Amino acid sequence: MADEETIAQLLVSKTELERRIAELEAENVRLREFALRDPLTGAHNRRVFDEMMEREMALARRNLGYNRGLLIVDIDDFKRINDSFGHPVGDFVLCLLVDAIRVCVRTTDFVCRIGGDEFAIILSDPIDICGVLKVGDRIVKALVARPVKLDESRRPYVTFFGDSSAVFSLTLSIGGSIAKPGELSVDFFRRVDDILMEQAKPAKKPGASTIVCV
Repeated sequence: MADEETIAQLLVSKTELERRIAELEAENVRLREFALRDPLTGAHNRRVFDEMMEREMALARRNLGYNRGLLIVDIDDFKRINDSFGHPVGDFVLCLLVDAIRVCVRTTDFVCRIGGDEFAIILSDPIDICGVLKVGDRIVKALVARPVKLDESRRPYVTFFGDSSAVFSLTLSIGGSIAKPGELSVDFFRRVDDILMEQAKPAKKPGASTIVCV
C-alpha cells in the first residue's frame, strides 16, 4: 500500500513538474519574442533589422542576381500630430501604419521600426526596382483609404475614404532601392536613408505622399 502511495505521489510530482516546465518554456518564448519586437506596433525592432540586413546582404553576395530591396518609410508631420492631438493618437497612427504595411508586403518580408516614426521594410525575395516602387505605392494607397477621426472622447478611429469630417489622413515620405552587388548592409541602409532625406522629403508637396526609388 505504501509503495502504491509513493508511486502515486511521484506521478503527481512528475505531472506538476512537466506542467511547470511547459509554462517556463512558453514564458521563454514570450520573452524572446518581446526582445525582438517593438512593444507598441508589434513590428520587429532595430536589433532585428540590423541582424536581418546582415543576413540578407550576405545571401545576396553569395548569390549573384539574388536582389534585396529596402524601403524606409517616414510619417510626415508626425510631431505635429503628437503635439496637436496627444500621444495616444500618435501611438494609434504608428499602429495604423504598421497594419497598412503588413497587408501590402509578403510574409517573407521584414517590417521593422527603426526610429520614432521611421520604419524599414526588407524585401527579401528576388525583386527589381519596379517591384520596390510598387510596394511603396501600395502602402501609400492603403493609408489614403484609412483617414482618422476622433470620437467625443478624442479617441482615434479609422473612418471611410472621402469622409469630409476626418481629422487628418496620413501622408508618407518613402525612399527605396535595391542592393548593389557586394554592397555592405550599413552602406545600403545609409544610401536608402539618403534617398529618403535628400530626395523624397525635399520633393514633398502638401497633402501628398512622396516615393523615390532609385
